[in-house]
Amino acid sequence: MNGAQLQTLTHPMTRALGWVLFGPPLLKSSNPSNLHPKDFFDLGLCTPEKAETRLRELNETPEPLTQWLADKPTRRVGHLFEHLIHYWLKFETEAEIIGAQEQLFEDNRTIGEIDFLLRFENRIIHIEATVKFYLQTQPNPDWSDFVGPNTKDNLSKKTLYLVQKQLPL
Repeated sequence: MNGAQLQTLTHPMTRALGWVLFGPPLLKSSNPSNLHPKDFFDLGLCTPEKAETRLRELNETPEPLTQWLADKPTRRVGHLFEHLIHYWLKFETEAEIIGAQEQLFEDNRTIGEIDFLLRFENRIIHIEATVKFYLQTQPNPDWSDFVGPNTKDNLSKKTLYLVQKQLPL
């Protein structure tokens, strides 16, 4: 489903869910043995065709999605992003959610959080879900030239943190 097709979804939360499912991942890999899927559908939880069909149905009858979101009110984009993924995993896939937003501790100290841990077809799948917005500050930039809302934050630092700290959990 491309951007123009997403715009045909008239309900804003259905369109947001479509963006979550069909949007490009921050980290991509063409190496099938790599930890990072090429996109959401590379996980094998559902096909793009099934997702598109289900999104169109939800667009016509969005109440299951809107009720789920109403039970989890937030004004933070990252939390909404996680709630949309949680909805999809819980109601639109055959995966069993083993854990969601699970804090991890070591010696009574928080060392991180696992966003989603799933069991699907005899596999354990760890999904780290995040949505970030960065501003390009230089022409022909490298990743450190993309700054976040906090100017100390940049895409290079975030990617290193994600790969070195969050994913190994």
